[in-house]
Amino acid sequence: GNDVAVSDADGDGADGSSSRAGGEARQRCESAVELLGSVLPWPEHAHAMPLSLCWAVWAVVEKPPAAGLPPALLHKSKDGRIWLIKLWGHVISLLGGWLAHPPQREKLNQLLQLPTGAFVAKEGELPAYEARALMFVMWRRLVAAWVPLMDDPANAPGDAEKRLGLLVMPLRDLWKKEEAGGLMRPPPDSARLGAAHLEAARGWCELTRSLARHALCPGGELVWQVAVRSMAAHWHPELRCTFLACVDSFFRQHPKLTGLWLCRAQGRRTLSELLSASLSSEAQTRFRPAPLA
Repeated sequence: GNDVAVSDADGDGADGSSSRAGGEARQRCESAVELLGSVLPWPEHAHAMPLSLCWAVWAVVEKPPAAGLPPALLHKSKDGRIWLIKLWGHVISLLGGWLAHPPQREKLNQLLQLPTGAFVAKEGELPAYEARALMFVMWRRLVAAWVPLMDDPANAPGDAEKRLGLLVMPLRDLWKKEEAGGLMRPPPDSARLGAAHLEAARGWCELTRSLARHALCPGGELVWQVAVRSMAAHWHPELRCTFLACVDSFFRQHPKLTGLWLCRAQGRRTLSELLSASLSSEAQTRFRPAPLA
């Protein structure tokens, strides 16, 4: 509930007291979030939380601050406050499994407002790459909370596919936008942008490893469709290496499933696109012709 209060207190008063108060409130928020991170369970253990505790946590999350302002974690914002993104990660670690079930769909949609803004966060008119990178790190907590539900006997037909579609949505949106802008040409702010993209790639690797056999089943094709051209042909060398090492390790860990995957036309096409994009990218990077005089 201190979210908007911190923001409003940032303006300079006559003696600077408002600015100091805003800084102190921000420090208290950051300290509280760090403390939560040290004591909360990891997502893979949060599924054991009793329903009463889930409801208690949600009651705190949805409680509006003073003056009837909207709850911080349920509000879409593009200003990229780091402590707020971390807090979202802690909450989704606790409630992710609970929110995956249809009766809580409205609550899930509310809680997804913050990452919707954070994935495109800005600092003034410029992209807030640190906040965007952190949001991809926190998104992996939702992955960790949801992957165990892929084999839930209580799943209705299509539930697993819908959850997978939501998990890959930030990656799909990011790479689709980057493909349109050209993945082979580093932009002026390539260092900070590259760091954000690298966290997105690590998120894809975590998702693929967590899905295991599901990533190589027909329903898992979406995981590969959002990644192959975008990461294999990316201008960031470390990102390409991270992606290819992940794919290599994944195939080695699941040789039988990989063989079955390659028996399907879609699997062979995906692997062909991956190799083609990767080789083309390396050739253009290493053997770029010198500019004409």
